[in-house]
Amino acid sequence: MVQTHPEESLVKALEHNTASHVVPEVSEISSGNPAERIRFLGFRDNRLESLFQEYLRRVRRGCSGRGALLAFIFDAYAVLCCVLQWSASLLPCLGIFVALALVSLALAILLHYRPNIVTGTTGPYLLWAWLVGQHLAFIALNPHDASPNAQLAWHLVLVYHTWVMMPLTALPCVALACCQCLCYSLLVSLLTCTSSHFGFFKADFAYIIGASIILQLTVSVLGLIRLMFMDHGLRLSFLATKESLSINLALQKGSKQQEELLMSVLPRHVAEEMINDFDNQEIGQFRKIYMNRHEDVSILFADIVGFTALSSTVTPKELVRILNDLFATFDTLAGQYHQLRIKILGDCYYCISGCPDPRTDHAVLCVHMGLSMVDAISVVRENTKSGVNMRVGIHTGAVLGGVLGQVRWQYDVLGKEVTLANHFESGGLPGRVHISEKTANNLSGEFELEPGGGDTRDDVIKMSGLKTFLIKRVLKPVGERENMNASCFSHMHNSSRKDEQGTEVDHFPDRPSTGKANEAIQQDVNARLMRALMEREENTSMSKKLNSFTLFFKEDTLELEYTSSRPIIGSRSTFALFIILVSGFGVELCLHEWGMVTLASFGIGAVIILFLGTLITANDNPRIFPGSIVTLSQKIDKLWFVRGFLYVMAIFALFATSSVSLVSCSSSSLSSPNITVAAPSSVLCHHPSLFIHIATDISIGVSIMAQMNYIAKACILLVLHIFYCITPFFILDEEYSNYDMAFGQEKRLSIRHCDVAMVAMLLIVTILISRQLDRLARKLFYYQHELGEMRQQIKKLRSKNEALIYNILPAHVASDFIGSNKRDNDLFSHGHDDIGVMFASCPNFNDFYNEDAVNNNGLECIRFMNEILSDYDDLLQEPRFATITKIKSIGSTCMVASGINSDSTEKKKEAMEHQERWQHLSDLVEYGLAMKEALNKINSQSFNNFMLRIGINQGSVIAGVIGARKPHYDIWGNSVNVASRMESTGKVGKIQVVEDTKDILEKFGYQFEPRGLVSVKGKGQLMTYFLEGSSIVNLEDLPNQVQPF
Repeated sequence: MVQTHPEESLVKALEHNTASHVVPEVSEISSGNPAERIRFLGFRDNRLESLFQEYLRRVRRGCSGRGALLAFIFDAYAVLCCVLQWSASLLPCLGIFVALALVSLALAILLHYRPNIVTGTTGPYLLWAWLVGQHLAFIALNPHDASPNAQLAWHLVLVYHTWVMMPLTALPCVALACCQCLCYSLLVSLLTCTSSHFGFFKADFAYIIGASIILQLTVSVLGLIRLMFMDHGLRLSFLATKESLSINLALQKGSKQQEELLMSVLPRHVAEEMINDFDNQEIGQFRKIYMNRHEDVSILFADIVGFTALSSTVTPKELVRILNDLFATFDTLAGQYHQLRIKILGDCYYCISGCPDPRTDHAVLCVHMGLSMVDAISVVRENTKSGVNMRVGIHTGAVLGGVLGQVRWQYDVLGKEVTLANHFESGGLPGRVHISEKTANNLSGEFELEPGGGDTRDDVIKMSGLKTFLIKRVLKPVGERENMNASCFSHMHNSSRKDEQGTEVDHFPDRPSTGKANEAIQQDVNARLMRALMEREENTSMSKKLNSFTLFFKEDTLELEYTSSRPIIGSRSTFALFIILVSGFGVELCLHEWGMVTLASFGIGAVIILFLGTLITANDNPRIFPGSIVTLSQKIDKLWFVRGFLYVMAIFALFATSSVSLVSCSSSSLSSPNITVAAPSSVLCHHPSLFIHIATDISIGVSIMAQMNYIAKACILLVLHIFYCITPFFILDEEYSNYDMAFGQEKRLSIRHCDVAMVAMLLIVTILISRQLDRLARKLFYYQHELGEMRQQIKKLRSKNEALIYNILPAHVASDFIGSNKRDNDLFSHGHDDIGVMFASCPNFNDFYNEDAVNNNGLECIRFMNEILSDYDDLLQEPRFATITKIKSIGSTCMVASGINSDSTEKKKEAMEHQERWQHLSDLVEYGLAMKEALNKINSQSFNNFMLRIGINQGSVIAGVIGARKPHYDIWGNSVNVASRMESTGKVGKIQVVEDTKDILEKFGYQFEPRGLVSVKGKGQLMTYFLEGSSIVNLEDLPNQVQPF
């Protein structure tokens, strides 16, 4: 069994939850689909809902301080009312509310600086009880306020506060609001019925109570609407944070995998330098080269003897698996013996020790590595019943190590010592480790040696006059090499253990069960999510983002983006004014005349508000409204100031409609407190305080308007409340005088003064609530803005990471590795038919290369090689060469393949026409010609005489990745071997092909010249041809054509 990585489980859990609950676009959430109802009533996942509830309590802790501030404002109002209506009976009320005011003030200050003291689920309910209890206590303790509408305005404000400011969701708010309204209605009804003034209210009692209930229901509906807006925004913010956490975890996981992949191919110091320079490409005469000189290192080359014979006896997939297991073992040994794997060249593996970190025991470790590789091949020989063996050569000296070219990065070491090490391998013996004299001098007597005789098997060693040795036996073992090797080789025998019934054995019997593991993962997800939410709340200081007075964003671009943005649910808040208008009409039916003036005013007001609301929202529902209205709405939508003006027009239309009743009020002849009857047709005129209570609904309606800055709301509220303040003294002066006489208030300050104080208090409170809601809306917008920026950053980082990875592996291969936890025995292999393979080398570059001091020990020569290979890589970016994939470069030799990235199936290929089937091979030829042109340009600019020797072949190959932990992409097959021989046996300045390739390319108009028979290893004598030109272009016509020596 494969053990799942914890980070991967977290990402999957987050993605699962997100997929189940997130609808990313606001338009989708607000479209009336089931997701909207689920989101309002609660998440489908109970654990996610409880997590949101905890988040809601924490994020609204600041509202507790503002609730305490509201309590203080009301206590101050209560004290003022007691003073204005002073009598001896109000002394207990005055004393109680002075004390309550001091307590509320202290509590507000404490909660402002220490909001965390309100914790748990009971905190919001205690705060609600504190506010409601004070209000009901004042009504009960004030004998002069016994009426069916006593303190109704403040009651409406508290109901609205319950909906919009309490850290609760819909269902608890419904319960609290209902309880609050019921308690208030019962209390005022009881006090009124037991009061000495009940005779004054007896005839109007039912009408006033009915109007009160309508106003309470209206405020509850408005509060519910606003709660829906806030709940929608908070849940979006919650899910956005969940998404960002999921993105961060996925990004961390992906970045970690990509880093591991990058570090497995390149040394850390090289990889980090290349990543840092990825976005800062320096422009100069030469491209930057990532190459350093390393002194005193040991180079090991190891080649599989008998690999060609083995490949002919097993299937391609079996061959890739054998190589994968073997080279994965080599990689493990390389880690244990401090080797740096350089490349895998077909069946050849080579590595170095002492680079990039110098070591004094590099030669000793290299020899142990070679001996372990010989031991490893014996396992393959036993499993395959073949004669394969390992030939190992080691040499010591100085090398240049780094990366050449722009794509398909591979760390490489270059220099004369590397070339000699390769010849020590080819001049060695199967099953033996062949070393140079320089290596032997660094072994410190830890091995017994015997003469190697390499000069008799390799001409380069003979011409160099170097002594060679073979390792006979180990005199001083390093650690427990045998145990180390056994652990490395064990997986080569059996990649998985099975029981007697053939089922796979769980190697982790003590790990928790799946259910418990999933539960632990989910708890970890919830804990991380809550930490991320709280960290965001703590780190996002809105005071630094917003102007402390206006709440405008300090960044002009951000303010413009917020002003221009308009959530769909925000535009629909306009219809809340229509709800207030309808409720006002219901109140009028209870309290005033049913005349034509009332009907006409409300009818006109309804038409105006609906028309303005339609202009604002038609853009969101284009299928419902006519095209001309939708077009006009789209234009309005783009002009935020026009949209704001329409909001203001709708508000004042509501205000004007509700104020018509003031004009039609006629004074009642209430000249003495004994008047006990008022005509039902003029209840509002006989109880003028009801007008202030009706105005409270309008004030709350102003605060509910979304996407309107609180400064604009404050200005509108100020205008409205100034009118409400002068109304008792001018418009309703006689009505208030009669009301005061009825209550015996002629010798004290009029009740109108308390109503004016109430209006002033409502102005302050509604502005505070509007400010808090505006701040919350801006905070949620900023979170969404941050998430958008995060998405852009992640997209940019992902593109950068992908570009880095695609420079190591082909895109179709990299996508199979990134995002998966692969083991070394997980294979990526694929058989391809009709593939083109090309080798192109610059054989006379060796004559150019030297390690003199004037060339910076060979670095300047390598810099020139980097320019050549980079020019070749640049050609691959052209669309005409899209079918060509670079496999690797070996020194100055470049290996590419065509048609390997095609997704055409073999059946499709058989049905293709010749031109379409082999177009990629023609592209490969054109690429070879383009390489010659690029090299000629370099020659003309640098006064050099570099020449290309190219070999091309076509046929079937196996493409695969060796080693999932340190992946190396390569292709194998006889077609590759023949292409390599076409290059190595060719002539400079020529492209050599076999007869089958010639026959295919002739149909594309290419012309060939017979070269003759060429001996090819494993194939015998093959007839070959040189490409001379085509019917379209002749090679002799190419500019700056360099003739061979």
